[in-house]
Amino acid sequence: MEESNQFLEENAITYDTEADEKVIPEDVVYIYSGNAMNMEEVFQFSCLETVEPVIVAGEQGSGKTTLEVMMYRLFQEGKNELLMFAGSTTMKGFRERSGGLMKKTGSAEPMVARTLRAEKKFLHLALCDGERKRQHLLFADYAGELFDERECLNELGEIFAGASNVVVTLDGEKLCDYKEKKKIILHAKVMLVEMQKAGILSKQTHLYIVCTKYDKIKNSDKKDAIIKFVNDKYQSLKESFAPNVGKMDLCYLYAYGIAEKEEREKMEELLLNFMKETSVYKGYKQDKIEMRGDRAEMSDFPLYLNTVAGG
Repeated sequence: MEESNQFLEENAITYDTEADEKVIPEDVVYIYSGNAMNMEEVFQFSCLETVEPVIVAGEQGSGKTTLEVMMYRLFQEGKNELLMFAGSTTMKGFRERSGGLMKKTGSAEPMVARTLRAEKKFLHLALCDGERKRQHLLFADYAGELFDERECLNELGEIFAGASNVVVTLDGEKLCDYKEKKKIILHAKVMLVEMQKAGILSKQTHLYIVCTKYDKIKNSDKKDAIIKFVNDKYQSLKESFAPNVGKMDLCYLYAYGIAEKEEREKMEELLLNFMKETSVYKGYKQDKIEMRGDRAEMSDFPLYLNTVAGG
């Protein structure tokens, strides 16, 4: 699939249908660039497909992009058992972020490219469950620093108000460090408070606290103490935030470990949960969107995804 996408990028002829009067719109096939989407492209795509946003938040280096990329690699490497890959309009975006995973790079450890500061992009992954039902997951791939900015959180709250799937990552490697572990929990709590104020969290939200880099914890000689610390702090977070969300879960995950049955099972379970949760929005107003063929032009925000007919 990646090879086909690359062939189109290199060989397909592109036209500007608005600038070239000779081009007949009915003869044009619109092909996505394959890059990660910006906000306007997300809006346009959501006018054609029902999409389920997944907000992945956390501090810089906590494994947000790695989690998203490895969910894609799960299918590219044939490690999936319950779900089926049904396409992606951002294959190039995934490929660019996963270049460090290839053995030919010579890296001692696998590495996913770090999200650039101030970058706001989205990665698309379409999946089918056992009933062949196709769903479109849209992952927010934001730089970690942006989640410390109230303006960014307010923007996310306006566009994805009451998102049904919100993931907050805890850096498992730092949790192994006595001096860092309390800071990690405090940062997560402050961020959750701000996300709640921004309207991102609601009673329809399934909130996942994902402890990443679980391999570092498993290999630590203080494994039991670290897990107890995380579990205790999770219960504290649960007391504060569970009453204000629909569901709340804790997950330990080693995203690079999809070759291990336990890790890929946890990965697919997360994806299945993302697909089960459905946002309920009032729906966008038709007079705000002007449809042109299979394209839509944005005249106003906010963006409403997974709209309910007649809502």
